[in-house]
Amino acid sequence: MILKLYNLNKLKLEQNISLKQQIKVKLHKVELQINEIIGTLNTVGVEKYGAIGDFKLLAIHKNTLKHEIKILNMEKVKFNNDILKYDKIIVQFQKEMEKYDYLVKEEKKQKRKELEKYDEDIASEYIQARFIKNMINT
Repeated sequence: MILKLYNLNKLKLEQNISLKQQIKVKLHKVELQINEIIGTLNTVGVEKYGAIGDFKLLAIHKNTLKHEIKILNMEKVKFNNDILKYDKIIVQFQKEMEKYDYLVKEEKKQKRKELEKYDEDIASEYIQARFIKNMINT
């Protein structure tokens, strides 16, 4: 039973680690998008002698890009919080696994001791039987 609980917690731990990795991938994608938008924001411009309307469009475009950066930063914060949440969950499962691992090892030690005692009892009975047989034959 303890071994089943150990394996269950091991499975849950692996699932949470994979979920954390998925969130890290999403976070990386968001960071790449932010860097791409920042690059676009730094390079966007109008011709030197463009119309006033071009400057208005440029301002609107820059504000849109800044807004997208804010949205992506909010997603980034959300993903970072999710990663911290999964870190806590993973630590809890690791603690439980250590506990169950200890119990499984103790159970194996106990079984080994029982097996050794059983072997000793059999050996003792065999020696007693030979001793009795020798006593009868003598």
